[in-house]
Amino acid sequence: MAEPKYGSFDGIASRYTAREAWVLHDDWTEINSSSHNNAVSELTKQEFNQLFPDVPPLPAKAFAS
Repeated sequence: MAEPKYGSFDGIASRYTAREAWVLHDDWTEINSSSHNNAVSELTKQEFNQLFPDVPPLPAKAFAS
């Protein structure tokens, strides 16, 4: 399985693949990947860490399948 990408979804931290998308509100929340992938701005890991410091880890169920 490919490593999830880093992104900014309307200014919100996100991690995603073609089939699964998670955004960070108060906690990580899974959202519709089709809608997400049409609106996300892909970031490098370094850009992501600069824009979104102190991001908690993804839940264990994220990208498990």
